[in-house]
Parts: sequence; C-alpha cells; structure tokens
Amino acid sequence: MLPDRPIPLWQKPIRAFVRFCRGLYIKIVYGKKLAIGTNVNFGRYTEIRSPEFATFGNNVNIGPWFLTEANLDIGSDVLISSKVSCIVKEDYQPVPSF
Repeated sequence: MLPDRPIPLWQKPIRAFVRFCRGLYIKIVYGKKLAIGTNVNFGRYTEIRSPEFATFGNNVNIGPWFLTEANLDIGSDVLISSKVSCIVKEDYQPVPSF
C-alpha cells in the first residue's frame, strides 16, 4: 500500500523490513495452511483463521484489519481493502430481533 504522501528515503528500508517481518510472522503462525505467491503484502492486524487452507497468488496486497474464517483461494494481482472480513455462511449468526 502506498502512503498518501511521499515518505523520506531513510524510511523506505525500515518499511520494507517491517513488511518482511509481518509476512514472516504470518507464515510461521499459520504454517501449512497457507500458500503464498511472490510479492504478497499483509497489512497490520491481519488474521487468517481458515479451517483448511488459504492460497494467495502473486502481487497481492491486503489492507489492515483483514479477517478471514473461510477457506480462501485468491488469484494474482488482487487488492483487498482495509477492514474486510470473509465469513462462511455456516458461521454467520444473525442478530435476533426482539
């Protein structure tokens, strides 16, 4: 994700390192359920609670506060906005009306 304004040159390596660490953390935590292509960036607070698998193609950017509780197969060249949730129909509980 690109910032709204240009960032100073000295911040670029720091941002790249933080993105690398975030991707590494997600790969370690979610392990074998996860298949990730090249150039995949995860935003802050991303949670992948897929029961069986999650597949991300090449050139995928995921915004902050992304949550999934479904099996995902995301292709290449995809942008997922911030505050997006993917919930399976069986997990959805409608709010009862009184």
